[in-house]
Amino acid sequence: MPRRSTPEPPNISAVRQGNLGEPTARNRWNQGSVAGNPLHVVSSSPERAHRHRNRSIYAQALVLFNVLGIPLSSAPRLEHDFTSVFPTKSLTSLAVVIGLQIFILLASPLPVGHVYNALANRKHGSRWSSWVWKMLFGVAVIVATTSEFLSYTVQKNYIAILLVRGLVLGRALGTCFTISTLVLASHYRNDVPLVSVQSGFAAFAGAVVYTVIARFAFQDAGLGGANSGGGLAYLYSGGVMGATLLSALLLLVGLKSEDEELWTQRCKPHLCMPKGFLEDAIGGGMWFILGYILVFAGVLVYPVFNVVLLTQVPGLFFPDAAAYGILGMLGVAAVSGSVVANLSSLRKVGAVNVFVAASVLAGAICLAPVLYPRLYVVVLLAGVIWCRAWCDTVTPYDCCGDVSQQESGGEVGG
Repeated sequence: MPRRSTPEPPNISAVRQGNLGEPTARNRWNQGSVAGNPLHVVSSSPERAHRHRNRSIYAQALVLFNVLGIPLSSAPRLEHDFTSVFPTKSLTSLAVVIGLQIFILLASPLPVGHVYNALANRKHGSRWSSWVWKMLFGVAVIVATTSEFLSYTVQKNYIAILLVRGLVLGRALGTCFTISTLVLASHYRNDVPLVSVQSGFAAFAGAVVYTVIARFAFQDAGLGGANSGGGLAYLYSGGVMGATLLSALLLLVGLKSEDEELWTQRCKPHLCMPKGFLEDAIGGGMWFILGYILVFAGVLVYPVFNVVLLTQVPGLFFPDAAAYGILGMLGVAAVSGSVVANLSSLRKVGAVNVFVAASVLAGAICLAPVLYPRLYVVVLLAGVIWCRAWCDTVTPYDCCGDVSQQESGGEVGG
């Protein structure tokens, strides 16, 4: 009796048959490019497509340089505001500024994504819709840079700082991040989870640069007056932010309309919850989502309060010395993020395995500076804590489906 062969998964069979369509695991999350909304074939030069994909990758790296660099470099600024600028304010009220900024930034993809999808509709015309989203990106760049410079003049006004840095800056950075991510995803068959693991080194490198700028500017800040070193931190950061975001804008503006027609007309990614979300939640998916939110929140919360933790009783370290721990974290995260996001690492070890192991280890290590606040302990353990940082963004990619380099038409990682 002939032996029955094991049937192949649908996505593997499709690849062997030459059908390089959307990954099966991602169809529920991206209903805009599956059956009922077929991809329109448009001829294009491979060399030109490769060149424009590289421009999008560089733009995404420059955007992430600011999107993650600004929130993750808030530790020196929080310590300076808590001890000098707002001595009568509680630590909780000062943390609201950073929390609001992160919340608005992470919530921006839903409204901005829907606007982007509306512009990608063919009835508007590719040339018109192209310049509209480019103009939207340019306005976000101007607003973000202006907010950073404006913080110099309102640095001693708590309400103004809350609105400028929390609400306005968070929304502007979130808009830049959403548009650049969707533009880059268009070169990888609209695979947003795949694109989310790119440019990790640039993101944490931006955090290192902004942390160094803030720490040197706050050394002689005194009471944080308008002409003190503390105020100059906003000017230096605004200059770096304006240069990097303007460069990203110029890279995206260089995309030609005839090439943009490939992705503005054929794909419409819908940023919404999957249709079977309730079924997934009942089956255990809700527990994964809640756990993922808690772990990812720890990645953003711990570095914000690290300097304040070490400069208060019983540590009583100088802010300059406490900043070494943050720089160690971010430096190791920049390297480990590039290694973990590599496709070969994901296939050999598995994103979920790395994620679980790194989360448990980092959670245990985070208690060490609290129980034993010594500088050499913090610096040595800081890198281990941040080895898990980029794993948090790799896990959804592994769960949503894999697109190989041959399918997407380019290399992924770093």
